[in-house]
Amino acid sequence: MSRLKKLLGRLNPFGATEAAKEESQTFLDEHNIVPIRSDAVMIATTDDFKVKQGGSGDYLPEEQEEAIQGILPKKATPGSAGVDLKAWLENEDDEIEMGPGQTCLIKTGFKWAIPLGFVGMVCSRSGLAAKNSVFVLNAPGIIDSDYRGDVGIILHNAGKDVFKVHNGDRIAQMVIIKTSELPLMRVTDIDVGATTRGAQGFGSTGRG
Repeated sequence: MSRLKKLLGRLNPFGATEAAKEESQTFLDEHNIVPIRSDAVMIATTDDFKVKQGGSGDYLPEEQEEAIQGILPKKATPGSAGVDLKAWLENEDDEIEMGPGQTCLIKTGFKWAIPLGFVGMVCSRSGLAAKNSVFVLNAPGIIDSDYRGDVGIILHNAGKDVFKVHNGDRIAQMVIIKTSELPLMRVTDIDVGATTRGAQGFGSTGRG
């Protein structure tokens, strides 16, 4: 096991000594490593975004911070369940034209660190669906807790008109929910769990 794994393991608050915690934190600070938190969802700009903006330092020039704020995921209201996801176009003045029936994979410029035991579900925005017939094709798109790439949005235009996407447009939303930790158990058959419905599906319960 590498030294990093050993040190990260010592960050476990249960039974960890103060000396172990201090040694681990020193290592993380020296190597500019931010441990994943269990009480928050961490987000950071992707490497592509940093390269495009001309650097990857922690202290961003004013123009870089302005660019980040333009695509920063955020909730529209305190009561919103979902976090709005915005389109990131490498050239801010560009636009994506989606013709009728067209599907596009659109970057958001951010990678997420979702705590273990939770999952991000990328959903459509009701306004885009109702007004433009534009929605997330694979909704809900699943963002696993161990995924660290750009959260791309598979957007589909089911309308009759061309739909244009600009940098910073809100194109989807992500809802963070708790996942089941139940293990899978292989058995010979499911007789014990037999139900009246059984294997009947696809409209078996009728209409209305």
